[in-house]
Amino acid sequence: MTHASASRIRPGLRAIASVALLWTACRTPPPAAESTPTDPAPQADDPTERLDTDTSDPTDSGSRWAESDRTLILVSLDGVRWDYLDRVETPALDRLIAEGVRAEGLIPVFPSKTFPNHFTQVTGLYPAEHGIVGNSFWDEDLQDSFDMSETGSEWWGGEPIWITAAKQGLRATTMYWPGSETDYDGWHPDAWVPFDPPVRNDKRVEQVLEWLDEPQPPHFATLYFSDVDGAGHSYGPDSPEVDSAMRTVDDMLQRLIDGLEERGKLDAVDLVVVSDHGMTQLSRDRAIFLDDHVTIDDFWIAAWGAYATLDPIDGDATGVLEALADLPHASCSDDATRPAELQFPSGSRIPPILCTAENGWGITSHEWFDTHPDDLTGATHGFVPTARDMHGVFVARGPHVQNGVNVPAFSSVHLYELFAELLQITPAPNSGDPAQTQAVLLR
Repeated sequence: MTHASASRIRPGLRAIASVALLWTACRTPPPAAESTPTDPAPQADDPTERLDTDTSDPTDSGSRWAESDRTLILVSLDGVRWDYLDRVETPALDRLIAEGVRAEGLIPVFPSKTFPNHFTQVTGLYPAEHGIVGNSFWDEDLQDSFDMSETGSEWWGGEPIWITAAKQGLRATTMYWPGSETDYDGWHPDAWVPFDPPVRNDKRVEQVLEWLDEPQPPHFATLYFSDVDGAGHSYGPDSPEVDSAMRTVDDMLQRLIDGLEERGKLDAVDLVVVSDHGMTQLSRDRAIFLDDHVTIDDFWIAAWGAYATLDPIDGDATGVLEALADLPHASCSDDATRPAELQFPSGSRIPPILCTAENGWGITSHEWFDTHPDDLTGATHGFVPTARDMHGVFVARGPHVQNGVNVPAFSSVHLYELFAELLQITPAPNSGDPAQTQAVLLR
């Protein structure tokens, strides 16, 4: 939902707001200035359920898969901040760290939101390049709005690693990942599981292990857990609920490790665990009121909270930055003044004016704030990548990574190149730098 009562919303975005409650939480655009998780809906209770997996192999004409001894399993722990690993017992993660590599942090791209960062991790492209510039946004060229249920190829640019692998003869499967349900010029993962209906955590692990039992096991597979993100949004990053969620996802990692060991495959698999962003505490005492400085009905505003994007309805941005120059605890820019490190130029999906809040502050309006007592409560993300609270985790273990090594924090845009190296495939054009992750690799 957005500031529907406080600013003008494009018709498509209003439609998103009106149907938001019909979608599961993972499919719903988060409230603009509220703390909202991007986790899937409550998991099914039936312990006997089996997953229905979609399969599509555009090269399936009886030809054999390429010969390769490489296997990469990529696990996302949504919303795990870099320091969570040090405050709660996580035996599975601790083992992976002791026998592998841990980075001091995984630096998200801007905006530090779920969909932009997950897709950057698997394409090596910045959001302005792959097109997923937020969890929800408007496209001026398409005259349409994006939400987290969209799978159409018109939204998703670049080439995700599962497509790169498939094009080079490797078998790729996805147990949840943003963009994994999309058709890329006829290419899909060999098998994938849609986000809807939701799948219980243990069944997700079982699905990956079942794929590994098949006559041709996948060379690449993904796995995704959202428990920590949901707990962080609802209760805050320092809460006992986050600690409990960390133990929950660690139990799932242990289940995966045990399954790999039972199959004699643990030491043959490169296992990479990442998160998309961190989390920071919000407070109603840290509100930034945009309407104290501009008339918000003069703008299309698609994002609120950690950052706000402003698109003048009359198309004239003259004088807007001057009016916003004194916006407290925030920085506003246009293309000429925007920090280059944000890699967030304006375009059909990125409005011309961007305001970024200081870590822990939230951009809102008086009307929304006064009528929504939960506004700026709980915790959120989306802040600039230099905010340490936004940094996630990177842990890797396997036959092709270092053993017992800590490496400096690096940007998630470099992960795609690392994945290509681990799979020994040629990467598609991307913005990553393989030199940034060389310290991870075994020489």
